[in-house]
Amino acid sequence: MLTVSHLSFAYRRREIIKDISFTLSPGEALVIAGPNGCGKSTLLSVLSGALPGANGTVHTDGEKLGMVPQGNAVFEDLTVLENLQFFCRLAHKKLVSPLPMGLEPFAHKKAGQLSGGYQKRLAIACTQVADPDIWLFDEPCASLDIVWRDEMIQTISALKQGGRGIVYVGHDPAEFMSFYDHILILKDGFGRLIHRSEVPAGSEYMIFHDLIRQASI
Repeated sequence: MLTVSHLSFAYRRREIIKDISFTLSPGEALVIAGPNGCGKSTLLSVLSGALPGANGTVHTDGEKLGMVPQGNAVFEDLTVLENLQFFCRLAHKKLVSPLPMGLEPFAHKKAGQLSGGYQKRLAIACTQVADPDIWLFDEPCASLDIVWRDEMIQTISALKQGGRGIVYVGHDPAEFMSFYDHILILKDGFGRLIHRSEVPAGSEYMIFHDLIRQASI
């Protein structure tokens, strides 16, 4: 279980995250949404440990966290195989064969030569080698076409069904409507936590669209 209590983070005296609290059980998905600049990616980086110096607590009960960052998260000048070998060494794991995520046919192709969708597959595979209990996704559908976006949603849903916790940063409710359990709407660093049971079935898209739009005002 991931437990976040009264988490705050400031950068150069500007408080970006303000008193955020939530819990995430295995097999649950929390979506972090809100306008640009509201602190979504910062919150994810604090949870992952990439940004030290936060006040409050992040407790994982010993579970491992893995992060799929926004944008290109692979070494473009290395091949697919070399990328996976590098992350396997970091995780002290053996590389499986065939390569995961349908990457075997591209093993000796440089990552920078892959399409955006396959680069995202590779980023997920590089995180997957460590077998994290909790996955942090920072806008994984950004710049993906509708086919790759649907595949990304299916991948995340499968991880959730396998008992993994999911923390997902996204803008478009269409991305996360099928798998979310909780949504944290950020505005000016503060968070409003909404549970799925509180939202009338069939009206989720419009409600979250309006909430995210209102948070940007």
